[in-house]
Amino acid sequence: MDEMLKEMKSLRNDIKEKVKQINSTMQELRDQMLSVFKKQDTLQTDMTDLTTENSKLKKQVHKLEQCIRESNVIVTGVPVSKDESIIELVKQIGLKVNVKLEEYDVAIAYRQVQSKRDNTPIIIRMNNWHKKGALVAGSKMQKPTWTINGEEKPIFISEDLTEYTNGLLRDTKLLRSEGRVQFVWVKNGKIFAKATEDSKAVKIEEHEDIEVMRLKFPSKEIENQRQQRPRDDKKERGDQQRVNNKPAGQTSKPKKM
Repeated sequence: MDEMLKEMKSLRNDIKEKVKQINSTMQELRDQMLSVFKKQDTLQTDMTDLTTENSKLKKQVHKLEQCIRESNVIVTGVPVSKDESIIELVKQIGLKVNVKLEEYDVAIAYRQVQSKRDNTPIIIRMNNWHKKGALVAGSKMQKPTWTINGEEKPIFISEDLTEYTNGLLRDTKLLRSEGRVQFVWVKNGKIFAKATEDSKAVKIEEHEDIEVMRLKFPSKEIENQRQQRPRDDKKERGDQQRVNNKPAGQTSKPKKM
């Protein structure tokens, strides 16, 4: 009997020891998991910081790229001719919009990388900011043309925008198409928008600015719905009031035939 008790006691002690070891192992695993979670949180924070920093750097690069082009205008629609003189071509382009250009007004002018197109755009870097603005404004007002094979074809003089700024401008113009703003324009590589003629101009620097304006200024369709709703509600209340004021039991008299 004593031997049996001793064995049972020994077995119980062994079980206690194993449970203790298991608990210790479980605690170690918990500690390791907590350590992994903490490292994961740290990595996630670092990734968020890197993403934010990367976004900031991209914005700075976009601004620098556009800043480099601030003095530029781009002319499209003028065909390439053999042995052409770009500076003489630029002077003719200026005259199309009543802007007299001298050689000292132009820092450099060149065709973009040649392609199969016969009207590769011309980049003009201006020394004279006033005349740069006059070229762009004149193009919008006067709609200049160029004679090509005996026909007058339109040419366009505009700001030289980066791919990012062009995309931003395209998305900003959607606000105008949606009826949220009336005016969208570019000046010195910067995009502006105005809801009405009397409202303050808003500079659009990133796509988040477009979303802010989309929330701030409802589209014409939404605004019309808002204006129509009070009239519908008023009509409904008037109809309900007439029903409530009608004497009990009174029914509409049938029309005499």
